[in-house]
Amino acid sequence: MSKQIKNQRGSALALALFLAVIISILGISLLSVSSNSLKQVDYERKDQAVFYIAEAGMSLAKLEVKKELSEIQSRSYQQITKWIDSENTRRKSTRPQLPRLKKAEAEAEYRRILNSEFKAFKNAPSILESHAISTGKVASITLDTELPADGTPLLYRINIVSKGSIEGSKEREVTQEIEIEPRLPFSEDGESGDGTGENNNEQPPGSFPDGYASIVSGNISITEGGSVTGNVSLQNGTFTLKGGAKVNGDISLENPNNIIADHWLSYTTVPKLNIDPKSYLPPTFFPDDKFLAANNISYTSKQTIGDQWNPYDVIDNQGNYNAPHTWRDPKYTLNLSTGSSSIKFRNFTVDTGNDFTIDVGDKEVDIYIDNLNIKNGKIFIKGNGKLNIYAKNITNFIGPFNQNGNPSQLNIYHQGSSTINLNANSKIAGSIINKSSNMVLTSGAAIYGNIISGGRSIEISGGMQTNGQYIIAPNATINLKGGGHITGIVVANNISSSGGTSITYGGPATPLPPGVVPETETSDYPTPNVKDNLFWTEETSMIEN
Repeated sequence: MSKQIKNQRGSALALALFLAVIISILGISLLSVSSNSLKQVDYERKDQAVFYIAEAGMSLAKLEVKKELSEIQSRSYQQITKWIDSENTRRKSTRPQLPRLKKAEAEAEYRRILNSEFKAFKNAPSILESHAISTGKVASITLDTELPADGTPLLYRINIVSKGSIEGSKEREVTQEIEIEPRLPFSEDGESGDGTGENNNEQPPGSFPDGYASIVSGNISITEGGSVTGNVSLQNGTFTLKGGAKVNGDISLENPNNIIADHWLSYTTVPKLNIDPKSYLPPTFFPDDKFLAANNISYTSKQTIGDQWNPYDVIDNQGNYNAPHTWRDPKYTLNLSTGSSSIKFRNFTVDTGNDFTIDVGDKEVDIYIDNLNIKNGKIFIKGNGKLNIYAKNITNFIGPFNQNGNPSQLNIYHQGSSTINLNANSKIAGSIINKSSNMVLTSGAAIYGNIISGGRSIEISGGMQTNGQYIIAPNATINLKGGGHITGIVVANNISSSGGTSITYGGPATPLPPGVVPETETSDYPTPNVKDNLFWTEETSMIEN
């Protein structure tokens, strides 16, 4: 028994094997732990690396964005300054002149330009979509641009997303936003650009001082119960009031002693206006160029009405127009609503009883006439267009023309030197622009429009009041007598009024023809200073999505 117990051969081998197993297990465990630790370290290293890749991509993208912002800034500034220059030129050259460009208009155009630039950038950004940081390491870039809504402050936002990746496996994404506030300063509407803003009480060319019924260079004489209702301006002469004459308004003149009255009057004198009545009629007021151009226009072709048994040449072979009598065609119309807008006649004759209509449609029609001879016929205008008559000479103007019509539809230009005589039958709803001849309106003749004259004399007697008109004749003496009345604004060299006449201030109802009164020069709206062309930017903190 004891012999068997003491037999321990082979136990060392078993122990060795056991220990080997234990050591192997421990080794494998250590290797596994070490491997996992290495994997974790590698994962963290790559995770940090893709973040740095995304961050590097963000930096590169911002550099490109800021470069593009600089180019947008430059292009926008060039566009707005070019637009302001062009708009200044357009407003000054348009007739009538347009008002000066305003700050709100310039700002609105600048906003439109910027919106267009940023919209183009949004739709097709010129930014690289990816950056290769190194082999297998790529930062992908996406942009989103936000434009300001209408009525909101001018603020743009560009959202940049940078996604870093290593060989397309591990990815991290960061976001950052850039806010852009353009700060280009525009001048206020009241700024003139010269830094003065002074006018020394001078009336700008082409403006009519408020409330002034009469503006003269020389003398005004009101006698025999005549009156002026409204302010009066004299530059150099005397103001005479006799025989019960009266004035209801201020008197503007240099020396109050130049007021001569034979009865007590209540009036107020004010300092002389710094205004030249002759400035209201510039040398180029009359369109001689239109008459010159008419030399290249042929006389209108023959036109016959009626039938083969009773034909009538309204226009003969020589280009003479002879209006048909109403018994021949009571509804006859000279149709100018189609075809050429410029026609020419040698003689334009309207005999007594020859009533007819000129149809201009919706066009502006120019009729050139060598000699206008209206002998108590009636002429009506049909359509919404405008009729300009350019007459080298007026033999007679007796009879209504456009009576009860719109005075702004008719302008009659007279180039000749013979006196224009209008009588009781002359009721013209239109304006007469007379180059140099004298004018006589007697027995209730009326012009329901404006009278523009470069002549030396205008005589008005027995007339009727209109709704308001300009009488601009700074070279003429205007002689009112026998109940002649004027309502509107009178610009003359001298005024003589007697026999129950009146001049009453009233806002003219008919606009002046182009080129008659020199318009106030529209000042240029200043372009912003290039040094103040700022794009103020602010970056938000970079965050990881």
